[in-house]
Amino acid sequence: MKALQGPYDMYGTVYGLSTAVVHVAHPTAALAILSPTKHKKSPWLEATGIVKAPAYNHFQNFCGQGVFTADGQDWKNKRAAVIHALFRTPEGNWETHLEQQVNLAAQTLVQTLQQTQQEPRNIVPILQTATISLIYRYITHAELPKKQSNLVSSYLESVIRIRLIILAQSRSLWFLLPRWLYRTCSALFQQEEETMIPIREFATQACRDAQPGSPLDALQQMPTYQDNRVVFSENLIFEAITLLFAGQDTSAATLSWTLHLLSLHPDIQRTVAAEVRAVMKESKDVSRADFSKMPWLDAVFKESMRLYPVAPFIVRKITQPTELPGIDGRPSVILPQGALACVWIYGLHRNDAFWDNPNEFKPERWLEKGHEVVPGSYMPFAHGPRNCVGQPLAHIILRIFLAQLLNAFDFQIPSGEPAETKDMQVGFTVLPRGGVSLIAHPRGSTW
Repeated sequence: MKALQGPYDMYGTVYGLSTAVVHVAHPTAALAILSPTKHKKSPWLEATGIVKAPAYNHFQNFCGQGVFTADGQDWKNKRAAVIHALFRTPEGNWETHLEQQVNLAAQTLVQTLQQTQQEPRNIVPILQTATISLIYRYITHAELPKKQSNLVSSYLESVIRIRLIILAQSRSLWFLLPRWLYRTCSALFQQEEETMIPIREFATQACRDAQPGSPLDALQQMPTYQDNRVVFSENLIFEAITLLFAGQDTSAATLSWTLHLLSLHPDIQRTVAAEVRAVMKESKDVSRADFSKMPWLDAVFKESMRLYPVAPFIVRKITQPTELPGIDGRPSVILPQGALACVWIYGLHRNDAFWDNPNEFKPERWLEKGHEVVPGSYMPFAHGPRNCVGQPLAHIILRIFLAQLLNAFDFQIPSGEPAETKDMQVGFTVLPRGGVSLIAHPRGSTW
């Protein structure tokens, strides 16, 4: 982006026939777009940084008009409802409940890996299975039905495919044409529909299994998610799809990248593992109170998410002219109303104006005295009112999972496998291309 020498390293493209797209990887511009301000001529809910349409219209067959894709008052109501359901539990302390559930899921994963007899295994599908079991249990307060193991497998296979199909649709001519034409004439839509069958079935099963007091049950009690004509409303099914996918995919992807990076840097892995084992000692569980005692673990996650943010870019509609101050002797710039802004989180995180050795895995950078992150240069969960709803969940899930895994295993690259960084698999979220083959060597007694 810098090579084009635009202000704030921005450049513009045209999408379709006439839609201007501004590509951004500079903190000042990113914050101006994602941090909405009230405007005299338009309400706050229509401010730049909040409106996603039409950039996310291709997600509608996947997750409808749920919290991820809705706009305006509908989005505001649904976001409030989802936050209430996820974090206002009858037990009163969702963090303690989640902590218990994550430890249980992580310990089950450890037992699964102990049965591999130190054979090379692709860690990605193993992590996907572990995280979907956890998310399912958290939002339903029920176990994944063992009789539905085929449905779980079909679901996981389908969410991998749907990531590619949705991206392909967004880059095709069909995105520019009316939705009815895409549905009627496109072979891609037929693939999408077939792929969505197990995803919808799995979400419906989750709604069916939701116990009183669970997040999905709490949503079902709200008018927005009710429809007297059916048992489970379309809004509820779509929101279940969103919660299941977002919780599982982002957690599994981040853990996959983190274990991959640690296997490439065994010295750092040993340092983090020693820290974890010193904190856990003979304890079976990891608590939130332990997080502050594990600065290396925290630094490793921050660095992993800097290099490989799960969502490499986000798009917002510029709903009113947005001025950026002058820079490097250049005059101020006005981003035009009606354009789309593509904020490249991947580019922000690797911008060498704000990060030393930006392409290197250096978790120690987060531990250096006086280290400061330039506002807007690091946003793995996006930024502003439409940032990731599940960020507080991810903070607990990722740290407990990794601590439990490193307490039990030393993850090594199999002999004959190249010790090099994986490419990213194309999709609207990012996984390591070809998976991550690792050997989990037991560290000895863990508890």
